[in-house]
Amino acid sequence: MEHAIQINKKALERAMKHIDNSQFDKALPVVEKLVAKFEKLNTYKDDENTEYHSFHEKLEELLYEEFTEPEKEICNIDEPISDLYLAYGSALLGLERKEEAKKALLTALRWNPADPSVHLKFADLEIRNGNNEEVLKYASEAMKWAFHTKDIGNCYYYFGWYAYQKESYAAAFGYYHLCSDIGDGWRKFLSVSEQMMIHINGIAEPPTLEDMEKYSIQLNIPLGYNSKIVDFVLAMGDGAMEDYEPKTAYYFYSILYEITGSENVLETLEELEEEYGIVFDDI
Repeated sequence: MEHAIQINKKALERAMKHIDNSQFDKALPVVEKLVAKFEKLNTYKDDENTEYHSFHEKLEELLYEEFTEPEKEICNIDEPISDLYLAYGSALLGLERKEEAKKALLTALRWNPADPSVHLKFADLEIRNGNNEEVLKYASEAMKWAFHTKDIGNCYYYFGWYAYQKESYAAAFGYYHLCSDIGDGWRKFLSVSEQMMIHINGIAEPPTLEDMEKYSIQLNIPLGYNSKIVDFVLAMGDGAMEDYEPKTAYYFYSILYEITGSENVLETLEELEEEYGIVFDDI
């Protein structure tokens, strides 16, 4: 490549902190400068043989290949390109510049179509547009790719929001509770607030698991993780064990345990740690 792209990660982190604090006017100039520099230097253009992406970790790339079956070779760029455009879109959305935000988020999605956070930011956009069904569509797409518990929990927030719009208040209560258990950041905080509001107003009681299964079918909302991911991760872990690649197997089994909480998987992880001296920081 003629130019080596190096995104200023400290500046991006600073912008993301501004976004987390709803200081969008402070975040936007930072990300605008980073985007301008990246677009000037970017030489990673898809061609007839290669697709360029910026996945966070190996499983995202593997799931993209598994779910979409791309015809071209995948090349992962080890720079937070998608995160940059997600931050850009988030700052623009926070300032109500929705059309510009959508364009930035489409670019983020192009770089990492397997990132649940990008799909959920589209859900945020559609909440502002009042498009309930689009919110559900994007949250469901995020759940399709989610394999870290915080991402799964964040999806539950939007499922709760959708159920509330449908006046299925017990279902909303249940999804908000699931989000508060495993969600991330402000969505977890909001989901607790929403539960309190439902409870204080006396419009619903906490549902049972059986109730939630019923509501999931009635509203066509996912209730659990994507079982295809679980099957895929298990197969990858078992395959790595057969190929005598314990660190690779540990990576997949650790994700499997995070999703399922299976005691059998935990025992396998502990056996790998004891036999090969593996610790998660090595993965």
